[in-house]
Amino acid sequence: MRPLRTAFLALSLLLCAAGVAQAGDRSEGAVWIVNQAAVPLGNGLSFHGMVQNRFTGDADVYQRTVLRPWLAWNLPHGFELAVGYDAHLFAEPRSFAEQRGWQRIAYRYDFGGFRALTHLWLEERFFPGESTAFRMRWAIEGAVDLPYETAFVLRNEFFFDLNPTSRIPARKFGEDQLVAQLQHRINPWLRADVGYLMQFLDGGDDDLYNHTFTAGFAVTLPGLGANGP
Repeated sequence: MRPLRTAFLALSLLLCAAGVAQAGDRSEGAVWIVNQAAVPLGNGLSFHGMVQNRFTGDADVYQRTVLRPWLAWNLPHGFELAVGYDAHLFAEPRSFAEQRGWQRIAYRYDFGGFRALTHLWLEERFFPGESTAFRMRWAIEGAVDLPYETAFVLRNEFFFDLNPTSRIPARKFGEDQLVAQLQHRINPWLRADVGYLMQFLDGGDDDLYNHTFTAGFAVTLPGLGANGP
């Protein structure tokens, strides 16, 4: 039961930190439904897709749907390269109000029942009629195996705006996402995820903390590979 106690302690500390951090700033509840799929292509290549639906305003207002296809290439010694595209379909106006191209390099290391991962992610953000905004994302993640085909994941991701535009102010550090998640392996090709995400958005004098419930499934198509996405 030691891994379970460790996971519980980490989650408790995370929730306490979230409560302290948001004191004096605006906070809202949110729900993100995240479903993804992977298709192994052979020779270390795989194609992935994600559909993410976000509800904000204390989770009763549909905000956007994010569509994300990407191609990943597994390299020796735990490295991975990926290139992808994001389309953000907003509720009002109902259009692709933001699109992104992105490139990512990740490194993963396994310590038996514990896994560590870090990634560096470069985004090119395209808004209608505006210049391109570049953003860097850096994440650190740890995962520990629990009983009953379950794993506990703790991740922190930092977002850095690299250039100012008319829409993106020159604040450099603009967002932080702190995630605690349980992942349950239903079978070799299907996984269920549920978790908590604290999203900090730098608003200058009016910062926002979204306390978000996340849930969804990750699937690898049967017959094309046995590893989960």
